[in-house]
Amino acid sequence: MKPDSTTPIRITVAGKILLALIAIVLVSIGFLGFTASRLFVSDKEVSVFDNQVSEASFSAREINGRLKGAMDVLRSVAASAKIPGTNLEQVFQNQSVLEGFELFEVTAEDPKPKAVNPPIKVGKGFDAEPDLLPWMAELKTKRYLFRNVTKDPKEPRLMVLLLGEGSPEPLLVGFVSMKTFFDSLSAGTNRFSIVDSQGYALMDSDVTQILGSNQATFSQDPVFLSAKQSVLPNGSKKVTGDKEYLSSFSKTDLGIYVLVRAEYRKVVQAMYSLVEKIVLFGMGLMSVLILAGTFLIRRITSPIRDLFRATHQISEGQFDIEIAVESKDEIGALARSFDFMSQKIKALIQDLVEKSRLDQELKIAQAVQGKLLPREFISTAQSQVASFYRSASECGGDWWGIAEFPGKTVFAIADATGHGVSSALITAAARSSFSMFEKFATEQPDQISPKRVLELANRAIFDSAQGDIMMTYFACVVDHQAKKIFASSAGHNPQYFVSLSGGGAIKGLTPRGNRLGESRNLDASTWEMIGLSYQPGDRLFLYTDGLIEAMNAELKQFGRKGLRNVLTSASRADVGAGIQQVTQAVFDHTGPRPLDDDITLVMAELH
Repeated sequence: MKPDSTTPIRITVAGKILLALIAIVLVSIGFLGFTASRLFVSDKEVSVFDNQVSEASFSAREINGRLKGAMDVLRSVAASAKIPGTNLEQVFQNQSVLEGFELFEVTAEDPKPKAVNPPIKVGKGFDAEPDLLPWMAELKTKRYLFRNVTKDPKEPRLMVLLLGEGSPEPLLVGFVSMKTFFDSLSAGTNRFSIVDSQGYALMDSDVTQILGSNQATFSQDPVFLSAKQSVLPNGSKKVTGDKEYLSSFSKTDLGIYVLVRAEYRKVVQAMYSLVEKIVLFGMGLMSVLILAGTFLIRRITSPIRDLFRATHQISEGQFDIEIAVESKDEIGALARSFDFMSQKIKALIQDLVEKSRLDQELKIAQAVQGKLLPREFISTAQSQVASFYRSASECGGDWWGIAEFPGKTVFAIADATGHGVSSALITAAARSSFSMFEKFATEQPDQISPKRVLELANRAIFDSAQGDIMMTYFACVVDHQAKKIFASSAGHNPQYFVSLSGGGAIKGLTPRGNRLGESRNLDASTWEMIGLSYQPGDRLFLYTDGLIEAMNAELKQFGRKGLRNVLTSASRADVGAGIQQVTQAVFDHTGPRPLDDDITLVMAELH
């Protein structure tokens, strides 16, 4: 169908590039935000854990020292109380750990502690007669016990119970002010909890945990349970209870646990601010990129727009066009090839119009590439030739040719790098150079040589593509009188000679030589020429690499082995049936999978 220049384009190449650029920026910002947040969280967790462990260890040493000091004072009081006439008030004045103590005794007959007679109470003590019985079982086992007796949140206190030896057993109760220690706990951002082995709260920066009844408020606390289960004296762990916490702990030899925790959500709150800044930065960056990208993309894609307009001119029959593109990249090569193509198409269309008087220029243009190839079946006195060609896309990069002269036949097969429009243009250059060779060979038949074919083709291809597109090329000359084959190759894959007179032996033809189009100054010495003898009925099999590289659904190639296997039987049939056998084997291998490259096959029976 003829292109319509008025048909709107839904999205231009520039638009697609711009959208791709925006997508890349968005993905980059998202990746950066995600990576930054993960790194921040990980680094923050490590930092918090380090800080918590340090604070827990320091607090554990301090509370342990205070409690041991209190116990030492109580032991001194117990010893002094046994000495008649000892002034316990003086003992109290000589220490700074306790703010008061009382002395009780426990008899075997009555486990309930009772005040000694006369009562001993120095400094601050109980406001009323205490009920110490609930703690006696544990106290009998451990011989010491610590309990929180805070009533005023501004005056936190711990009670130290120490059970001595004797009958009756002396029970000393001391009171330790924890105000300074409590104030230091409350000043930080972490929550501190000091708990005994049964889960009783001794101190807590959350004052609600140390007021009221002395219940084991931490017995089911996940941070406490994690610390109690650990065999290490210090540790850190992320735990989940009513909330998610980063927690650390430190144990003392008195069975005291210092628990430090921070709510995970509050710890990573700064991450949200970081992500917000990244998003704002990304939006600003995207705005700059859109403006800069729009300008740059329009400059980069302007040659494509010129090519697009040129295609409409071609479709309208305007072939005298020249695209002013100075770039040396692929677009520049395509533009130069397009100029060359427009001239070749003009000449070919004029020739076809004169011969076939076709009415529509588009049908002529579509037939141009088909006209570059010989007929599928050719029969002459010198040879019988059958061929097969299939392009992997709308335009192919394969080409083959045949030229007959008195007593000699020249075969050529070529494959431009890639496939598509640019490769198809190069095949036109190859066909043009072969026509030049035919004219040269007609005038100088003694100079017919495969090297000459390659030399002329190289110049045409280099002049067309300027080194941007290469072509592999195989050429051979069959001397029917001398029964000789002379072959040269420009980087083409090995071709095959099948000697039916030799029992069907298959010989690969592998002369060495550079690809065409790399330099204009390649001469005949660049390519090696080999020769071999043949007998009438022997076969020559030419192909492009799309045949052996054809892949099935499992991406397995047909390969040279597959080709040689089918070539043995195919060469014994006539050339037409032989070509059908080879193509059938290839497409049985590929199945419904589309071709990745063009396929060209030529089988010639030599006379």
